[in-house]
Amino acid sequence: MEDKVKETAHIETRRRRVLRALYARYEQAMAWASRHEKVVLVSVFLLALALRVLYMALFVGLDSPPMYDGIGYHRWALEALESQTYTLAGEPTAVRPPGYHLALAATYLVFGYD
Repeated sequence: MEDKVKETAHIETRRRRVLRALYARYEQAMAWASRHEKVVLVSVFLLALALRVLYMALFVGLDSPPMYDGIGYHRWALEALESQTYTLAGEPTAVRPPGYHLALAATYLVFGYD
C-alpha cells in the first residue's frame, strides 16, 4: 500500500513539474509576443493571406469570377446604384444588413465596377 502512495505522490510531483515548465514556456512566449506584437500580427495576417491564395490557386483558380455570396453582393450594390434604394429585383428586402452592399456600391461609384 505504501508503494502505491509513493508512486501516486511521485506521479503528482512529476505532473506539477511538467505543468510548471509548460506554464513557464507559455509565459516566455507571451512575453515575447507582447514585445513583438506587430511582428506577430503581421505574421498571422500574412500566413492567413498565403493560405487563402494557395487555396484559390489550387482549388478554385485565380481568374475565376465571383461565386456564392460575391454575386449577391455585386447585384445588390448595382441595384443600390441604379435605383438608389435597398431592393433586390425591384422588391424591398431585409435578407441581409445593408452595410457591405452600400460600401461596395460606394466603391463602385468612385472607381467603377467593370
